[in-house]
Amino acid sequence: MNEVNIKKAAIWSIICTTITSTINFMTAPIFTHILNPDEFGDVSTFNSFFIILCAIISLQLSASVSKAFCDYHEQIEQYISSIIVLALFSCLSWITIILITNPILKNGLWKSIYMVLACFTTGILNIYFISERFQYKYKFPVFITIINAISNFTLSILLIYLFPQNKANARIIGSYGCSIFFGFFATFFLWNNGKSRNCIGYWKYSLYFAVPNIVHTLGMQLLNQSDRLMIKYLESSYEVGLYSVPYSICTILNTLWSSILVVINPWLYQNLERKNFDEIFQTTQCIFKILLIMIVSFLTIIPEVMKFLIDQQYYYGISIMYPIAVGIYFSCIYTLFCTMENQYRKVAYTPVGTLSAAVINIFLNYIGIKIAGYKAAAYTSAFCYCLLAIFHGLICKKIEKVQVFPIKIYIKLSILCVCFGFILQILYPMLAVRYFFGIVSISVLAFIWKKDLAAFINFVLI
Repeated sequence: MNEVNIKKAAIWSIICTTITSTINFMTAPIFTHILNPDEFGDVSTFNSFFIILCAIISLQLSASVSKAFCDYHEQIEQYISSIIVLALFSCLSWITIILITNPILKNGLWKSIYMVLACFTTGILNIYFISERFQYKYKFPVFITIINAISNFTLSILLIYLFPQNKANARIIGSYGCSIFFGFFATFFLWNNGKSRNCIGYWKYSLYFAVPNIVHTLGMQLLNQSDRLMIKYLESSYEVGLYSVPYSICTILNTLWSSILVVINPWLYQNLERKNFDEIFQTTQCIFKILLIMIVSFLTIIPEVMKFLIDQQYYYGISIMYPIAVGIYFSCIYTLFCTMENQYRKVAYTPVGTLSAAVINIFLNYIGIKIAGYKAAAYTSAFCYCLLAIFHGLICKKIEKVQVFPIKIYIKLSILCVCFGFILQILYPMLAVRYFFGIVSISVLAFIWKKDLAAFINFVLI
């Protein structure tokens, strides 16, 4: 692979992440002022159902694309074209089911069909982005991502202005409208690019990876979204709104991690295939040290960011920023472990751990929300992400006798993450003390890990 293309892909991935994160930060306060907590809670509930159902409707076919680049490199266009047909078949099947059952179930017909279309096009866009990522193509995916973020915001504001009596539905339509448009464009492009006739063979291959990943993603989204759904039905939409806003702000951490994954995943697949375990060991520990510094920095400034971004009525959610950030750290760790399981075709392990964590989370959420309210859900989720990271770490250790990932270092970094986050949460009311502690901590970590910082920059940009 051309080193210049790798560098360009990495740089543009970071630029794209910075721009989209800035857009999200700039637009977040607008919606918290336009929508009241009940309306914001209704939108969040729809989004939660969407994320859960997307795993089923899209068939998670994108999960097979990474491995297909190794096994079907010469026929990758035909492979992608064939799974596009399978995804379209799934979409049409679900729309048919909705049309048949709607008179009986009496659900909102337009909203159900809209959700199916959004799930289908999201799956198609995931396939497209992964295929471009593995070829280190960046220009058009970056363009689509940025335009999509701007367009979804603009469409949401326009619809809310036109339909002020139904702001929640206007926001829902606006959130996915442009994504659906780009998704159908990508559907035609990917199908026409390959025009595969060997659909059945490719379908069997894709479903080998997709079926366990459907179960895994379903469990993962139950783990991610069950807290909001349970808060909705155990308390109210108001509490869902208070809970969802801090989560929305924390997406900056997930977005940053996703941009890093753009570079890591192709590199990790290649090095796992070549068994370059020493390089994986050294590089991944550098990455997670950088991630820890990012989380400490985020938790240091987040109270002031929330005051700037959101309406005062949402500010009570500041107390759950700490467990949310810690949970994101654990989830980042386990995603690398899942990549190794996928490479070694040990996909059966992945859904077992995820479903187990989801069941534990639902049980703990029920007890915690009943006793301590919506805030308890953030802590139970962080705990379950920790369990998930431990489970997948043990599986990776079982797959290879040698130590591929620096498990002991991850444990130490995780303890540091928990401790730093806990201290910063205590210091939230004391601005000067919090900033002093945060700046000193970041400076000390950066000094101790200066070689790792240099190695990370070298990995991404040089």
